[in-house]
Amino acid sequence: MNPEAFYSLSYGIYVIGATNEEMFHGYIANTAFQVISEPPQIAISCHKNNISALTIRQSGFFSLSVLCYGYYSNVSRGKRKKRDSDELMPSILEPDASSKDNKRDWARLLQKIYEVDPLTCPKCFGKMK
Repeated sequence: MNPEAFYSLSYGIYVIGATNEEMFHGYIANTAFQVISEPPQIAISCHKNNISALTIRQSGFFSLSVLCYGYYSNVSRGKRKKRDSDELMPSILEPDASSKDNKRDWARLLQKIYEVDPLTCPKCFGKMK
């Protein structure tokens, strides 16, 4: 590992990946930080019952990618919230469809990825609004 990679480790949202000989596993984390520099070590957050945690313990390796940093990171959002300017999000493109159509698109993508309908209540199986 290149120790200079620590210099570019930023606050943000991370994708943590792990693999064993059978499958790839991954999850989204909000905590990753340098523990010590010699030997280089990084600490990450992971629920102990997560299949990725088991895979990391078995293999001893994981990958870390910064998913969200800068304007959209938790630290930046917290500072904007204190200044009451969090609602002023920059927009590159205005959405063409209504917000209802956008919600349906997100629900469809979540259903495709996680194989769960996010618009169905997990307790009563009724449609959520």
